[in-house]
Parts: sequence; C-alpha cells; structure tokens
Amino acid sequence: MMSRTSVILVCVLLSSAVALGTAGGRAPVPIETRTYRFKARINDNGGVTPFKVKDTISGKLTYDIRSEVMQKRDEWGHYKSKRNAVTFECDGLIFDSAGEVMVAVGCSEHAEQFIIRAPDLKLPTGWDMDHKAGSQGYSVLFQNAPPKSAIRGTAIPTKLSLSDFTSFVEVRLDFFHGVSFPGGAVKGRATVLAVLEDLDAVRP
Repeated sequence: MMSRTSVILVCVLLSSAVALGTAGGRAPVPIETRTYRFKARINDNGGVTPFKVKDTISGKLTYDIRSEVMQKRDEWGHYKSKRNAVTFECDGLIFDSAGEVMVAVGCSEHAEQFIIRAPDLKLPTGWDMDHKAGSQGYSVLFQNAPPKSAIRGTAIPTKLSLSDFTSFVEVRLDFFHGVSFPGGAVKGRATVLAVLEDLDAVRP
C-alpha cells in the first residue's frame, strides 16, 4: 500500500508532466492564427441581385500560420487547416465558409499573392446551389503584379496590410454552378466581385 507521502509525490509528478505538455518535457505547439475584419464595395453582382452594385460586403477571415502543406513548389504553396475560415455578410445575409478552406501563397518575379478560399458555403435561408466539388470558390484575394515584397517566398504571412497590395484586393464569390435566392436565380455561372476598402486586424 502506498503511503500518503508517496501519493502526494505521484500527483506532483503527474501535474508537472501535464504542465509541460508531454512526459518528455515538450510544451504543446502554440496555436498561431490571424484574424481580420474587412469591407468591400460591390462592382459586379453577376446577376445575383441581393448583392447590389455599390453596396458593401463585410466579413471576417481567419488563417492558421501553421496550416498543413497541401502542395508546394518553388513559387507557390497551398495550405489547409481546420482553423482557416472566412465569412461574408451583405445586407443582413450571412454566408459562412464550409469544406476545406485553403490558403494559397504565391511569389514569383511577375506577381505575388495571398488568397484564402472556401470551396463551399453555408447559405442563408431561402438560398440554394449545387454544393458538389467543382470550380466554385469563395475567396478574398490580395495581389501585386509586379511584386512589391509584400509576400516573402511561399511562407504564410504573419500579417496583412491593405496598403501593401495595389493590383488586386478583391472579394470574389464564384457560384460556378449557378445559385437561387428568394425572388430569383442565375442558372449559369454567377460571379460577385467587390473591391476591398478596409482591413483591420482582430486581437486574439
């Protein structure tokens, strides 16, 4: 039978191991995400009339700096994480990202870009579309062509600033297979485009 002193010693040792993360003494890897709120002005609604030209799309994007590599080459990388997310809101309608949200980083002598892209959306009540995998994508894009050193290599950037990108700063909702909504529908491809006007970091 263990003495009271032995029981106390075991508890102290176990508590120390938990505090370190593992019995081997390695601390847990910290979660590193970045979150930004944005606003964008619609310049083309692709026939999706609830998105009115000149109105704004607001939203929030979150990306995980430690996202898992999906594909990587010398000039670009694609990454995934369950923590990557993007939300779009327009006139009280909320569209949440669904599926495997990807971060894409590219840097070459011709251009540099950062994209967070969802392959699917959770739609507002009364909306419908084909959710099968395909060419549709719902994204926020930052690009310079030619590059201006806003992006360094293919690593996921630790911060974003709207003023660092001058070629394209865009919200793109690409309903590749069409979309229906209260009062109407687009049967073919419909792409909503909006230019980013504000980007603000959200504190963790």
